[in-house]
Amino acid sequence: MTVDLSKFHHIAFDLDGVLVDSQAVVELALRRWAQDRGYSPDLVIELSAGRRDQELVAEVAPHRDPEAEAKCIADFEIEVMSQLRAIDGAEQFFRSIPSARKSIVTSSTKEAATARLRQLGIPLPKVLISADDVTRGKPDPQPYELLLETVGVLAEECLVFEDSPTGIAAALAAGCGCVGVGAAAQNCQGIMEWIPDFGQGLNPAAVNSLRGV
Repeated sequence: MTVDLSKFHHIAFDLDGVLVDSQAVVELALRRWAQDRGYSPDLVIELSAGRRDQELVAEVAPHRDPEAEAKCIADFEIEVMSQLRAIDGAEQFFRSIPSARKSIVTSSTKEAATARLRQLGIPLPKVLISADDVTRGKPDPQPYELLLETVGVLAEECLVFEDSPTGIAAALAAGCGCVGVGAAAQNCQGIMEWIPDFGQGLNPAAVNSLRGV
């Protein structure tokens, strides 16, 4: 990666697909929820990409309580958390950044996000913006706007790592710089750079530029 990380005061990470590979966990939970409620599992999974579960429920089942159903999905995810996998190099890179300069901005609930991080031994950040903290999820910029307000940095001082078109759209709409991670982000417009993962995409100079800055 050739982006000069030292030029950014704050580094923000999406969680699913960036720090953790939760595809199996999410699909198992959504399939169970859909089957229990009588909906098409394939359709539910298709509509879920990059969205808060509350918004997914509102579209699939508008007559149901989105908060209660999202809590149910989160509970199902926790039951199958053993299926969670790490993204190559993500934990090492995340740990290399000073705690005051990093955060996570996720479409998952705080409970589910915390469970994911603990499962893989990734330290909880001081700032975690979750689905519980916003009324509009990605691709709306609200999650990243809330982050900027919370940590007190300007948009141009914040670099975001995102893996989905919806997450990238949210970061860019908030005015942040964005690096795409993984296959789905490779051809997204507006990103500063793309990396396949943190094991292959980062060089030692990029990591070292953050330490002590």
